[in-house]
Amino acid sequence: MSREGKDLKSTPIIIADSSDETSLAEMAKQAKVILNAVGPYRLYGEVVVKAAVENGASHVDISGEPAFLEKMQMLYGEKAKEKGVYVVGACGWDSIPCDMGVNFVKEHFDGDVNHVETFVQMNSGSFGLFKRAGPTKEQMEEASFTYWFFAYGYSDRKPLEEQHNGKPDQKMVVTCKGPDAGYMATKVVSSQRHQHLPKLSSIHTLNHSVSHFKWKLRRDISRWCS
Repeated sequence: MSREGKDLKSTPIIIADSSDETSLAEMAKQAKVILNAVGPYRLYGEVVVKAAVENGASHVDISGEPAFLEKMQMLYGEKAKEKGVYVVGACGWDSIPCDMGVNFVKEHFDGDVNHVETFVQMNSGSFGLFKRAGPTKEQMEEASFTYWFFAYGYSDRKPLEEQHNGKPDQKMVVTCKGPDAGYMATKVVSSQRHQHLPKLSSIHTLNHSVSHFKWKLRRDISRWCS
């Protein structure tokens, strides 16, 4: 039996162009939250953030570009507070599983963590590579990703002000699995993220999310990790 979602035929479409700031402003005036998935953000991101903040809309993106995130915080942090809106970056699948995975490692590591090496494995299912036009529905349902975390550290714990000597003597391997990264996982974490924002408006990344959101992802990762 096929499943059908809400009929969106009557939902209006707002056309905005990143090279036309007027069109971005008109879009932002009609929005509460803008989910921006168009990059590279260093080239196309700031104008959307600017339009959102100036016109009273919150902005959520999937950027993994540190320079862009830091620049937005410097330029629009105070303005976002004044407007009572949020600019939340690093909400994509490449950021959230990594941050939550490292937190998972820190909580379960028997000792002090020294460093973590992270690798990602993509699985496109039995259909092979996606075509230029994009994946089919069947490919999206079969596709998945696996994050690998190789943690190295010391079996004894020391205060933060004290350093360990010698090479790490402890190792831990964690895997984190999820649905198709680009089309499903990113959509889920982005849409869930804006529903649980901190009380204080401004610029945020994953590390500034409220405890409810962290717990939800941590619980999911605990279920996936081994």
